[in-house]
Amino acid sequence: MLPSFSPRHRRMRSRVVTLLPLSALVAVSLTAFAQTGRIHLSRKRGSFYLVGCASDRGSMKVSWSTINPNRINGIGTLYQGAIPPPLAASLTDDCSAVRQIYGVNAPMILVTEEGSPNAAATQIVLSPSGSDGTVFFGTKLITNEFQLDRGYGIPTIIGHEFAHVLQMKNRLPVSSVHWRELHADFMAGWFTALRAHFRPQNVDASALSIFTKGDWAFNDPGHHGTPEERLAAFKAGVIAQATGQAMDADAAYRQGLEYIKSQGAEEDITDAKGDDSNRGTTPDSDDSPDGNKDDSVPYFLQK
Repeated sequence: MLPSFSPRHRRMRSRVVTLLPLSALVAVSLTAFAQTGRIHLSRKRGSFYLVGCASDRGSMKVSWSTINPNRINGIGTLYQGAIPPPLAASLTDDCSAVRQIYGVNAPMILVTEEGSPNAAATQIVLSPSGSDGTVFFGTKLITNEFQLDRGYGIPTIIGHEFAHVLQMKNRLPVSSVHWRELHADFMAGWFTALRAHFRPQNVDASALSIFTKGDWAFNDPGHHGTPEERLAAFKAGVIAQATGQAMDADAAYRQGLEYIKSQGAEEDITDAKGDDSNRGTTPDSDDSPDGNKDDSVPYFLQK
């Protein structure tokens, strides 16, 4: 049994399945949500990139607001409001579990999106509590997931976004946004199936969540994959975990790479894991040997 999912998860069964959307409660403290919502951010100048968005957008450049210290232009405002305690506990536990299982150190920060419901990740270290990057999860997206099917897609999205952090940490040797998204969907399926052993989880509902986030923008560099492609990648990850083909995250990561290659992805040798001594530096720093590399840009977008 994995220590990440404690016996407390089982005791929460009756609470988890009756969670309310964020808008239902407005007077609950975020104290129990310290690992994800109430967090100190190191203020940085300049801009940085987000990748792995849950919407149909690809990588996007965002920047700190010079007017509102809690706003990140291009994604939204840091969420400071109330949240139902069962949801806070569930999110905190899932984030702790996925960080341990994936072997990444990144906080998840709630934001109120300025546009469509979204979630994203960046390799830039925005908080002292995360050396591998940062994940943002939108409150609109959380509410939408409850409206879709009682929020079962939320841990799946968490597994997806932290998979992007793992990809950036390991330098997944595939530069295409399309294939990186499908690899993250594979990892999300694997994580969802693993979670189902320890927590109430409707895998079919999670599959529906992934399916609805597909797109047909084949000529868009930010194309994430069609609904069918995303669903197939998710199911492949579920099967890999359920059948014992991938017993840990490292095995799932490798199998996910083999899966997307079997679907047509081509390995980009220039993006293979190598010297990552500059990874995680601040957006306005320039520590690269040649003085030209912009560390605010994900390595797979640096040409």
